[in-house]
Amino acid sequence: MLHPDHDRFYALDGVDADVWSAIEHGEPIEEQIPALARKYGVDVERVREDIWRFVTELLAAGLFVIIPPPDAAADGLKIRRRRAL
Repeated sequence: MLHPDHDRFYALDGVDADVWSAIEHGEPIEEQIPALARKYGVDVERVREDIWRFVTELLAAGLFVIIPPPDAAADGLKIRRRRAL
């Protein structure tokens, strides 16, 4: 993936690539955790920690933005990639 403002490339593999794909397809990340734990043979808490580490890093780099839905109390927050990626 290429950062649109800094011409910096990021390589994704493993859980990170799976999370990126889920976000691109609008799938809730939390729902992916059990399947990813089975796929990688680790416990769900480890997957959850890896996912939020990854998302936090990309938020800090400006590659993701958090967009509250119109009724955030009902839906919770959505994570979306920046349009330019």
